Amino acid sequence: MGRQDNGNANGRFVLGEYVDELLDGMRKSLPKALENADGKAVHQTRVATRRVRAAVELMRPLLTDGDCGAMRKVLKKVRKRLGPVRDFDVMLHQLRRLTPAKLAEARQWLIERLTEQRSARQRDAAKRSASKVLGKLGKWWGVCEEMSAAADAVAFLLAQSVHEQMDAFAEKADRLAARDEGIRQDPHELRIAGKALRYTLEMAGIAGVQLPKEVTRAFKRMQDALGSWHDDVVLAEWMMGTSVRQRLAHHDARLQRQVLELAGKVLDRAERELEKFAQMWRAEGEGLSRTVRGAFALTRTVQGLAAPLDAEAVAEPVN
Repeated sequence: MGRQDNGNANGRFVLGEYVDELLDGMRKSLPKALENADGKAVHQTRVATRRVRAAVELMRPLLTDGDCGAMRKVLKKVRKRLGPVRDFDVMLHQLRRLTPAKLAEARQWLIERLTEQRSARQRDAAKRSASKVLGKLGKWWGVCEEMSAAADAVAFLLAQSVHEQMDAFAEKADRLAARDEGIRQDPHELRIAGKALRYTLEMAGIAGVQLPKEVTRAFKRMQDALGSWHDDVVLAEWMMGTSVRQRLAHHDARLQRQVLELAGKVLDRAERELEKFAQMWRAEGEGLSRTVRGAFALTRTVQGLAAPLDAEAVAEPVN
């Protein structure tokens, strides 16, 4: 494992450089995403907004609301505008993986509806000027100055955040892996918690804390299973909702039955992905959690802060 430093390397604020690179990538991908709805650019832009948000959220206890709030607002708007386009791209990919010959007619009907709706969303996204959005991202320079002034707090904030997020993820994963009907399970909350933890661990790597490759690989496999579950659930919901909105049963009851059967197969596939995650977590979760927590030293004080931390933000660490 690598060392944990204070966010600076040879006088450079590495977390700031990390965000700079993300925003440079967005300046290239955002016009393609908004104006052309290029699938790859849409995905790259949305992932970049999440990573930038994670960095800003990490340092948020030390930031003023002005530029920080403006940054968070524009990042959220970009994700919201591009989200439906990305969803349609993923659903098209998922649909094309379904190959039962007897349901080919329903599959083709759904692909045509998806293509129509994606085109409509593409036109909606194109109404937003990429140059205006990029202009608003200029607020980053003010945020970066504040973050750089508080660089000595990076190690503390990373450790605190990783421990809290690992605890939250493990609790949710334990609930799901138990598969006990009496225990409330929410795979969606678990997936979101996993994404947040992933982005924080990425920042930790930038700051000098490298986890063993077998740990990062295991975590990625778990996330992939949760991601596939989510993709299939979204697709199944869209399939059923679209057939209702189109009043398909009124016009073609036979085709409606095919759509429902196809949706059932998608949900079955989603359940298999959840079970795959549960098996991996039961086998590897405890060791993964222990390794992640052990890589980050928790301290009760922070030295050299440019501004005081909020009292709640530095409450006694979770063990």
